[in-house]
Amino acid sequence: MRACLRPATLAIASLVTSITGGARAAEALRPLSTDRPDTTESARTVDAGHFQLEMDAARLTIDEGEKSFGFAASNLKLGLTHFWDVQLVIEPLVGDEALPNYGVGYGDTTLRTKLNLFGNDDDVALALMPWVKFPTAGRRGNDAVEGGLIVPLGFALPLEFAGSVMVEGDVMANQVGDGRHFELLTSASVGHEIYEPLAAFVELAGVYSTETDADYALVLNGGPVLLVTDTVQLDAGAGIGLTDAADDLTVFVGVSFKL
Repeated sequence: MRACLRPATLAIASLVTSITGGARAAEALRPLSTDRPDTTESARTVDAGHFQLEMDAARLTIDEGEKSFGFAASNLKLGLTHFWDVQLVIEPLVGDEALPNYGVGYGDTTLRTKLNLFGNDDDVALALMPWVKFPTAGRRGNDAVEGGLIVPLGFALPLEFAGSVMVEGDVMANQVGDGRHFELLTSASVGHEIYEPLAAFVELAGVYSTETDADYALVLNGGPVLLVTDTVQLDAGAGIGLTDAADDLTVFVGVSFKL
């Protein structure tokens, strides 16, 4: 009996494989949408069953003459459903001029998840992004668990401009002494194609902190974005502090791809 059924079973298996394989081949991925290079996060999630890497290949920050840096800081994303992905943010190599020998080593680790409320495939999209940071940086960090909620909104603008705004509320550790305080980050970003496949963005991002004696930090960011293929992106940029509380200058280059 089993010998008789084997050819039929193989035929059915072959048919199912052919159908599902064809469906996967025909599946159209959403356009690559990344949370970098601007501060404003994307409201769109990674396609279900797909992986996306967004890497800060190199970043240099200068504030009041002191330098800090990071290499290969990466956001590892996995699409769980059409509207939901999970993200692991790692910092393999960071350093700070203020520490002995730059304190070179691994940075903090952050776990995030993104729930698209609507618009994953439309011109207007809204999402919720809770996150929590684990203090794995040792002396390079503040040795505190921190977290918050990010709410990004993306939308199309006239003349083929793309816009996005974001509100983020975070519970952060005090820089001096024990205790925690609330921070409110708001940002707005506008992008436009310069000449296919090259585009550019400009952004304003500010942080209001309830910590004692903290001042408002406002930054102007901008840079080019090159879409190498439909699933591979290169970017670079710079941020200039517009207030004393913000870092004076940040420069970076990065890469993103989706599988």
